[in-house]
Amino acid sequence: YILTMFAGRIDDEYVNYRYVVGAVHDRIDLNSNWYIAMYEVIRENLVDAVKTAGASDHDIEKFRGAITRLVQADIAFVLTAQTDTYREKIKVITSEAEEKYAEAKRFLDEEARVLEKVAVKNLTEVMSGTFSEDYSRIADMLNATIGSLRDVDVLPLDLPQDLTASYFNVSADSVMLEAVSPLYHFDHVTAPVQIHYGTEDGKVSSGTPPEWSTKMYDAFVDADVDAQLFAYSGEKHSFIGEPWFVFMGRTQLFFDKYVKP
Repeated sequence: YILTMFAGRIDDEYVNYRYVVGAVHDRIDLNSNWYIAMYEVIRENLVDAVKTAGASDHDIEKFRGAITRLVQADIAFVLTAQTDTYREKIKVITSEAEEKYAEAKRFLDEEARVLEKVAVKNLTEVMSGTFSEDYSRIADMLNATIGSLRDVDVLPLDLPQDLTASYFNVSADSVMLEAVSPLYHFDHVTAPVQIHYGTEDGKVSSGTPPEWSTKMYDAFVDADVDAQLFAYSGEKHSFIGEPWFVFMGRTQLFFDKYVKP
């Protein structure tokens, strides 16, 4: 490398060689101060060699000026290569940052759209779109949460305190429960009944256990009430997809037969 500095030729090959050196220095993360310091060592050793050879003071100063300009040009080539490499890295980093920002904004906009619906108790919307792994995982969790909320019946937070207390107190009063439970009064029912339930209902505390539906059906039969019972395998409290259409079809037939004038 050093010998090429004194070949008397600065062409594309010479410049490209310096660019390669600069790129390598960048790749190995070599501080440019070390590189420049070594040039100074080379320059001083060459000047000392000229002195030792018996050059006059005038010639030594001319040589010092010449070698200094040569070294500075060589340093400029190498540092330019490093700067160009830095610039390309910055472009890549900037592009990646812009892509991440765009995805984050797209994700937050979609999340905000869904949460605005949830805030007004509208659970019909879920997150859609394609996201990277972490965002996709969060979207899946939010969608799963919304799906769970569809199956949950909760007491409104703004209920009067005495009404909320009555709700919890009656749950421990067996006499009152029997008095108000329809299960013990089906002998008063004269109209046909249709019961639908999902086999996966009741998985949360506020769900409806499937056995409630089967017990109710048995009680209707015992009371000689015309009753129908339909179970939907794999469905929870709210039916989704094809089971919902089947449920609505059966309900419509029931309405047309027993309710519609």
